[in-house]
Formats: sequence, C-alpha cells, structure tokens
Amino acid sequence: MKKESKNQKWLSSIDVKIDHGIASKENFKNHRDSLTFLGALDRTKARDLAQKARIKWTLEDDENTRFFRGTEGVVRLIRWFERTESVFSRSNCTEDCKVKFSTGTLIEEALSWWNSFAQPIGIEEAYKITWSEFKKLLIKKYYLRTEVKKMEDEFYNLTVKGNDIKTY
Repeated sequence: MKKESKNQKWLSSIDVKIDHGIASKENFKNHRDSLTFLGALDRTKARDLAQKARIKWTLEDDENTRFFRGTEGVVRLIRWFERTESVFSRSNCTEDCKVKFSTGTLIEEALSWWNSFAQPIGIEEAYKITWSEFKKLLIKKYYLRTEVKKMEDEFYNLTVKGNDIKTY
C-alpha cells in the first residue's frame, strides 16, 4: 500500500509538470511507467477480489449444503443426503460413524428433532441406528407429501410461454 501511495503522489507531481508544459521526456516516461505499475496493481487487486468472491461463494454454498435446518423442504433434504453421502464416500466413513457424523450437521429445527429422538433412548443408543434407518426417519419427518404433490402439479402443468424455451 505504501508503494502504491508513493507512486500515486509521484504521478501527481508529474501530472502537474505535464499540465504546466514543463515536463521532460523523462517525466513522460516516468508517467507512463507509473500508470503501467498502477494498472498492474489494479489488475492484481481485481484478481484478489475475484478470488475472494469465489472463496466466499464456495463457502456460502458449502454452508448451505453442509447443514440441514429442517425448514428448507424436500429438495434441500435430498441435496443434504447427496452431499453427506459424498463426504462419507470421500472420507471412507464407516457405517457405524455415519449417523454420528451426519447428526453433527443438523442445526435449528432439525437438531431439535434429533435431540427429541435421541433423548429418550440415550445418545449412544441413538447413534447405533443405521444410515438407512436415519434417512427413513428424516424422510418421514421432512418429506411432506403435500410439498411433493405441489411440485408434481407444477411439473405437470408446465407450459411454454411464447418461444422462450428457457422459461419453459
């Protein structure tokens, strides 16, 4: 930052000389070199900002798929299943750890639901259910038939609006 600020001050002093018609060829060369340097800094800053935006997007997307709240609907539940199973696969997660790991990604309403399921039988006993049984419990709780019916109705009633296939 200091180098950039120093360069900008120097560039301003050369601008004054150019504006007053007293700039030498060396001043013009320095002016060009300074603008080139500042342009490179701007490109570097732009790259850094773009990278930060990509990282932020990745983290937000990751946050959105990593946790399950229990309020997002059936599509979100299915995406959470897919992402969780992908993590199981990549990490060679054993069957006896799947429920324990996946319940660590439940938050808000879904976590309250899990706690109310686990409390009467004890957490260690609750962790003994299989991943398939756990998925069935989640589906029973969050896979609302009315929501699925609404999505089916929307799908079957799709119509083309004009010539816009993308809107369809």
